[in-house]
Amino acid sequence: MNLGYIYLLSFFALIVCSLFISILGASILRNWHFSWRSIIICALPTWLVLGFFSLDTFHQPLFVAWHQKQNTALPREGCLIYRPSFGHLYAIYTMDREKFSSWVTRHPWKLHPGNNDLLFADGPVLGCSAPELNYETEMAPNGGQLRVYYEKGKVFVSYNVM
Repeated sequence: MNLGYIYLLSFFALIVCSLFISILGASILRNWHFSWRSIIICALPTWLVLGFFSLDTFHQPLFVAWHQKQNTALPREGCLIYRPSFGHLYAIYTMDREKFSSWVTRHPWKLHPGNNDLLFADGPVLGCSAPELNYETEMAPNGGQLRVYYEKGKVFVSYNVM
């Protein structure tokens, strides 16, 4: 699901955009015959302020939209909540039981019935208390795992990278 990769790409995209805007502003100042020293003195703080502002304002929405767009392992429709972070993804979808069973059998990661061992960690975050169905992947050597719970027409997804 490339959580960390998309997180870093969205970070660097915003930093590069703010640098580009600062350079564009500096080139406008150069056309007004300011010295290079004055331009650098103006451009560096502008880049830092613009960089911090853009990261603070746009990083999480850009990361969420970008990750959700490229994520082919989860359903495309019915998304209620989609909360990725650098190392974890929580999502909630609406889906009927037949569609859920079909999605589980077609999932590329080979989901198998689980035993709710980690529901104590996922339940409070997702709002899932007594799932009717539970599927999961094998735990990776680094601790990464996809867990999927079905309860009352909702699919609760928990994916941890490590």
